[in-house]
Amino acid sequence: MRAVALANCLMGAGTVRVVGANTIVPEAVLTRVHGTWRIYVRSDLSEERATFAVLHEIAHWVLGRAASEDACDALATAILRRQGGPISVAPGVASPLASVAAA
Repeated sequence: MRAVALANCLMGAGTVRVVGANTIVPEAVLTRVHGTWRIYVRSDLSEERATFAVLHEIAHWVLGRAASEDACDALATAILRRQGGPISVAPGVASPLASVAAA
């Protein structure tokens, strides 16, 4: 997923972590752990929704954590449009989130 690569480029390797569906209430969350930025994203999201959620959290990091949800949605949408939309995983191909979950 390009969103994970973008997060790793901006915030450092291993930034995105996949967690169980019942672990966090929102779809994704941006937080600091021992001075390192992390984006936790729920494992039950579709590839498209997970991509948007990660981009939304990147937007909070770029714009500031106090940025409005609308502003973060707008930036995430702009990034998706620039990339040509969400990346779908072809049938039979492992989701890029699977490699993130294993990390």
